[in-house]
Amino acid sequence: MLRRLVLPLAVILCAQTAHAMDPIPGEQRFESMLPPQNNASAGLGLTKIDGMYYLQLMLATEFNLGPVGIGLQVPLNVQLYPRDGASNNYFYGLLRRQDWDQTSDWVRFIRYVRLGNKRDTLFLRVGMMSADIGHGTIMGRYINNLDVNSVRVGTQFDLNTDYGGFETVISDIGTLTDSQSTKSRVFGGRVYFKPVSLWDPESFLNIFAIGATVVSDLNAPLTLPPANGQVQTSANGENVAVATTTSATVFGFDAEAQVMHNALLDLIPYTDMNFINKAGDGWHAGIQATAKMPIGFSLTIPVRLEYRRFASNYEPMYFSTFYEMERYNYPLNGAGTPKAFAVRTQPGPTINGIYADLALNFLGLVQVGAAYQAYDGGKAPFTEVYVSVPALETIQAKAYYAREGRISKWSDIFAQNASSMIVAEARYEMYSYIYLVARWSRMWTLNTNANTSSVQPYVSSDTWNFGFEASFNY
Repeated sequence: MLRRLVLPLAVILCAQTAHAMDPIPGEQRFESMLPPQNNASAGLGLTKIDGMYYLQLMLATEFNLGPVGIGLQVPLNVQLYPRDGASNNYFYGLLRRQDWDQTSDWVRFIRYVRLGNKRDTLFLRVGMMSADIGHGTIMGRYINNLDVNSVRVGTQFDLNTDYGGFETVISDIGTLTDSQSTKSRVFGGRVYFKPVSLWDPESFLNIFAIGATVVSDLNAPLTLPPANGQVQTSANGENVAVATTTSATVFGFDAEAQVMHNALLDLIPYTDMNFINKAGDGWHAGIQATAKMPIGFSLTIPVRLEYRRFASNYEPMYFSTFYEMERYNYPLNGAGTPKAFAVRTQPGPTINGIYADLALNFLGLVQVGAAYQAYDGGKAPFTEVYVSVPALETIQAKAYYAREGRISKWSDIFAQNASSMIVAEARYEMYSYIYLVARWSRMWTLNTNANTSSVQPYVSSDTWNFGFEASFNY
């Protein structure tokens, strides 16, 4: 999926301290299309977080050498002026405490460590991630960092050979064995093998593969305590109060065939049959294709089309982009119930739907990525769009948008609710290597307001950054 075109000396805003999705979800779609870059950055800017203004300092570097990559950062939010009664919220009266009050926060210096790329013989990534397993029908575009006040360090580890292989994902190493946390403890994997390779690895029939996948949240909320119109959190405000938990497990079986792999077209039809424990099942049938157009320059367009048919108590891409919020409140656009409970108790007829996505990188000048899923029976559609214009002489811009629910009018796009996520950034080169940078994002924060009219553990949080950076490639 898409890798960042990160400009050197990178971004006071691009890493956005506690709120960073680095890279933003859409960028990973171009990961295999772009040459790796080495860069360093230093930034100084102004940001607003939870109603308070901060001076944001950022040193960052990204180093790539062949299959090895590492991204480091030193992010600091310094309060501009003291607030009465809030001295306990800051270290040394200056540094925002919420950026560093959990053990996992101290690894924010490492944005990621990478060995290889997805679908290489060996792939390892540690840090922030946007992850898929297999064809993405169980875990697709899953983001492990959505809460603006916490940093989660996940892992992906894959092995691919001519005989078969495996893929694995862990959402957060720190909470996987933490029995006190109510945050997700998602882990899972897929194993696959190529049957023909057992007797003839060189056979042209060695295009077929069959696999099995299982992904589980060991700590999925099942019920929340009665709240009487109030959101309940733990004593230190770091966890949502949960009455009962369960293991939310999805497993499935798949088959695929790489029927074409040449200079013009890659074509892989596939089918997946998945089951949610104590709930329903769903069938997916699709085609992954990559069109390669030798028209004087390299132009590749990856596309996926998929038909879905499933029981009403089944959820395609159960571990999806918004899972970290949905696990407490499903659907996101209302005062719902935990996802594990909602899915298990959803009545209704069999649902049919479609899923489509594509990506385009044109000469490194313009990048576009989009995904859309829609269903009959009143089930909410889901839309994702990513656009980047990275190579203009003085101005670069990029944006990511994701929304659960129907978009029927312009105001729906920017509606202030928990069902949409937006990240937009613009950079203007004032002098050589010196940029003016602005970034705005809508993500989530834990809801500690005791006077809310509905129980929504996480609420939308709008954050903006404005400042300067010095950056260069090396």
